[in-house]
This record gives sequence, C-alpha cells and structure tokens, in this order.
Amino acid sequence: MNSGGYTHGLNLPPTPETIHFIFGKRAFFGYHVRSSGEIYWFVNYVQAEEPARGASEGSTDDERKQRMLDLFREDQPFIRHIIGSAETTFPDFPSYTLPTQPRWHKGPVVLEGLHIERVME
Repeated sequence: MNSGGYTHGLNLPPTPETIHFIFGKRAFFGYHVRSSGEIYWFVNYVQAEEPARGASEGSTDDERKQRMLDLFREDQPFIRHIIGSAETTFPDFPSYTLPTQPRWHKGPVVLEGLHIERVME
C-alpha cells in the first residue's frame, strides 16, 4: 500500500537534488525537502489482506496520519515528526492501481544520480 503527503515549516535543510529513502521496521519512507522548505514524502507498507476497492476513500487526514505514525513508532523520530506535521495526506492506494504504460521511452535511457545511503541508529 502507498500513501504520502506534504509538510511545511519543519526547518529541515533543503535537499534540492536528493530524495531520501529509509527502510523502517514496518514500512518504507521517502522524502524530499524543496529549497522552499516544503517536504514531499511517501510511505509504502505491506497489508495482509487486499483491501476492497475504494476502502480508504472515506478516511480522514487524521486517520491516515495516525495509521502512518503507528507504522513508524519504532523508527527514527523525525519520520513521525514529518508525518505528524502534514497539512495534506493522500488516501491509501495499492501499488497495482498505478497506471501502466505500454512504452515509456524511445531510444536510449540513462538513469543518473541514484545514491542510497543506509542510516544506522
């Protein structure tokens, strides 16, 4: 499952060319801090049962935040701080609902700038 949101005003240093990825104990977290200070973030987590179509459509921002805060309760505190400060969260959606394209490029492709860093507590 996936969700995410936007957060402002946490005074994290901007990382204009970096997206941070963190493997938590129950979920995966990613975030990016724009030069304006706005934080875009996302969460990926495993759910035991496939949800019914539209099951999360009635959830509120507060319910989604609490669910995500619970996922990261044993992980780095700044993750919960980012999620808890969110002005907007997205309804949960399963990965398989992402649109697929039969062809997403023409010609050669170059992927550049991937840097993965493992942070130890």
